[in-house]
Amino acid sequence: MKKVKNSNEIKIYRLLLSLYPKSYLKEYKTLMEQTFRDMLREDKTFKVWFRILKELPGNLFQEHIENVKKGVVMEIRKRNFNLGLAVLILGYLTLISWALGIFMSVEMGMRVLSYVAIGFFGFFLLSSGILFIMSLVFNVRESKLTHQVSKGLKFTLISIPPIAFCYLAITAKALTEGH
Repeated sequence: MKKVKNSNEIKIYRLLLSLYPKSYLKEYKTLMEQTFRDMLREDKTFKVWFRILKELPGNLFQEHIENVKKGVVMEIRKRNFNLGLAVLILGYLTLISWALGIFMSVEMGMRVLSYVAIGFFGFFLLSSGILFIMSLVFNVRESKLTHQVSKGLKFTLISIPPIAFCYLAITAKALTEGH
């Protein structure tokens, strides 16, 4: 077994954990961090992150829905931070899925995996665009009220390059192929 040090991976995972409702984290944060460390010891880092990022959206959605059912209202600053972080993660997932789709179609020919990667790209592209606009609106509104740039707005602005690149790549491809 390899030793896991308190590295950037754990810091990033803690940042992702901050997306969960506070009530959920009170009960499960320590257990989730320990499970993450165990996963890193037992498996390759890429596989661990793939699994975490694959399960994260559904788990977050489920826990926040549970909070809504219980009548718990999320603080505006926390909501905006979560939106900003989510759009940042989704923006880079969009770029990664675009690169995988291109790589698979060029290197492997148009096989099933490249269609899957392109499908994920389309989903991520649409989702990141919608989430970006929502996050921008909410975070700009918060920044105007507080007269300072919120962390959520910083995350949202950092997500512009990958999202813009993907939209520009689609536009360039459509223009060069006469669509």
